Amino acid sequence: MRLSKIKLAGFKSFVDSTTIPFPSNLVGVVGPNGCGKSNVIDAVRWVMGESSASRLRGDSITDVIFNGSSSRKPVGAASVELLFDNTDTTLEGQYAKYAEIAIRREVARDGISNYYLNGTRCRRKDITGVFLGTGLGPRSYSIIEQGMISRMIEAKPEEMRTFIEEAAGISKYKERRRETSNRIKRTRENLDRLADVLDEVEKQIKHLDRQAKTAERYGRLKDDERKTAAELLALRLRDLDARAQESATILSDKETALEALIAEQRKTEAKIEDARVTQSDRSDEFNAVQARYYKSGSEIARIEQTIEHAHELRERQQHDFELAKQGAGEIAGHINKDETEIAQLQLTLNALVPGLEDAKTREQDSHRSLEEAEQALAEWQQRWDEYSNTSSDTQQTRQVEQIRIEQLRSRLGSLTERRRKLEQFQKTANPQELKTEFEKLVANEQRKRQAREEFQRAITDISSNVQKLREQDKKLSKLVDERRAALLAAQAKYASLEAVQKAALGESDESIQGWLESSGLKSKSRVAQAIEVEEGWQTAVETVLGDYLQAVCITDVASATSSLSSLKNGNVTLLVDDASLDADMSGRDSLATKVSNAPAAVFEILRTVRIANSLNEALAIRERLGGETDDGSVITADGVWLSRSWLRVCRDEDSQSGVLSREHTMRRLKDDIREIQARSDSAAKLLKDGRLRLRQLEERREKLQIDANALLDEYSEVKTKLDTARYRMDQANARQEAISEENSDIEKEQFTAEEQTRTSQLQFE
Repeated sequence: MRLSKIKLAGFKSFVDSTTIPFPSNLVGVVGPNGCGKSNVIDAVRWVMGESSASRLRGDSITDVIFNGSSSRKPVGAASVELLFDNTDTTLEGQYAKYAEIAIRREVARDGISNYYLNGTRCRRKDITGVFLGTGLGPRSYSIIEQGMISRMIEAKPEEMRTFIEEAAGISKYKERRRETSNRIKRTRENLDRLADVLDEVEKQIKHLDRQAKTAERYGRLKDDERKTAAELLALRLRDLDARAQESATILSDKETALEALIAEQRKTEAKIEDARVTQSDRSDEFNAVQARYYKSGSEIARIEQTIEHAHELRERQQHDFELAKQGAGEIAGHINKDETEIAQLQLTLNALVPGLEDAKTREQDSHRSLEEAEQALAEWQQRWDEYSNTSSDTQQTRQVEQIRIEQLRSRLGSLTERRRKLEQFQKTANPQELKTEFEKLVANEQRKRQAREEFQRAITDISSNVQKLREQDKKLSKLVDERRAALLAAQAKYASLEAVQKAALGESDESIQGWLESSGLKSKSRVAQAIEVEEGWQTAVETVLGDYLQAVCITDVASATSSLSSLKNGNVTLLVDDASLDADMSGRDSLATKVSNAPAAVFEILRTVRIANSLNEALAIRERLGGETDDGSVITADGVWLSRSWLRVCRDEDSQSGVLSREHTMRRLKDDIREIQARSDSAAKLLKDGRLRLRQLEERREKLQIDANALLDEYSEVKTKLDTARYRMDQANARQEAISEENSDIEKEQFTAEEQTRTSQLQFE
């Protein structure tokens, strides 16, 4: 078998449909870097079943699809087909009759891959099964890459054994044995699971039985309750009727009494109305009399007020008249007295007028003499005050200067003593030692601070990485749980379908299974498991084949007849799996064209059945069946099977319906389970590696934190010492500056005091 041609479309750099021919056994692909040489071998690996994206130089399986460029848009799917020349019949078995084998794989953007073998859709397992024992495969030794020779030379015995087994062609048998062992293991697990399910179902049945009995008892008690409630309501209704009659009698008596009281009330209301009319007339008369009374009273009050006002006005006028008469008498007396005094003063004035001029002259002379004397006295008093002040100021200045000289001398002595003490303290203080100690502490503090900052940066980086790893761990944990849940759901669905499928194919019959096992036929597949049916024609094939779907495919009937005596009961059908007859020998319009990989007997059965796309077309074909010699029939895709003399329609929803569809679903589920298992294992490995890295980082962070805490304690101690030394140094510097300033002030003050002393001494002298 030789690779003769490769067809690529949308695969990596082969965006357009490309065909690469291989005309001989030795072909080389050459070209510059980036022209796509490696993509050719990646295409070969990919078609032969490679599922690892990393081996195809990508991150996911969809990376093999052309993602577009600056001048081309991306495509939605990739397809690669390998054509092998099988003229030398290297492939045996069912593929020996094909002169050319075509294997094709397609993938879309959703990541789902489809495999085709000679144009027929198949499983990945079928593709890998074709190359088992031939030395070909996605990871076999026939594809020699960089480092492959050294790996084969340095291979361990177990690895070399794998290469030798593949070259010897026995790897496919080991693979089948492994699959059989896995199938047996899964069967046992399913049996255990089925036993658990049966126990659980039995418990549920018992529980439901108890609930059913409880429900029956509840129903009986409920009926009794309804009957008792009805009787109680009847008794209450009877009592209520009796009470209603008594109440009706009492109500009639009360109504009679009420009517009598109402008549009496009407009579009383009439009397009240007459009295109210009389009261209204009397009230009008009373109001008229009262109005006249009030009018007369107001008139009397007005007249009385007028009379009283007249009396008061008269008395006030009389009093004013008396006062006027008294004032006139007093004015007349004052006029007489003033006239008498004026006459006396006129007489005195006439006597004093002659000596008035002499008195004025003497007064002027006396006034001038007084002013001269007062001026002389003021001058003498001023001279005396000046002399007294000068004498007093001199004596006072002498005393003040003497006291000031004593104070200045005392101050000079205290300043000298203070300066001596400051010079002595300045000699005893040594700021150079404090400065040296401070510089050492500053250098040590800087080193500790730098080390602390480095620790903090390292801890921050590790904490950031730890946070990222924790978030990654959460995402991976969620992903692992989701994939495990999906895997369990797929496995459970597959187990249930497998159980139903076994029941449908008769594999649950222990007698038949025992006979097949004793005959060495238990590992043989059933017809339903072997054949491939075109989509949409499963119902038609199931209708025609019926029990033949449970038939066991064998290679020789004669070898099975020797053990027929051990089969006591049960029905079993054996069909020879002869690949010499296929659908190509049948008519183009027969049901056999919709089936592949079927035994010859199945093709014989299906060859006589024609196909129709609709019931009307089937009826038209049925009319033409009469002229044929064979017992022909026609069937539609939905399972309506008819001939000239009979018609059969299968619409039963039994355990055997949908066998082929179920088998197809099981195959797809098996591939999905394998793919989900691989993804789950990959995610679990990533989760494990991430948690290991997280644990290492956390341990490293804890160690760094401990070292950082110790360093922080040392830094705090050095910082405290540095602050103390800085404070002492600042105090010493401040003290030195204060001493210098104080010495300067003392010198200035001493100089000033000496000057003031000399000045005061001169002033005192």
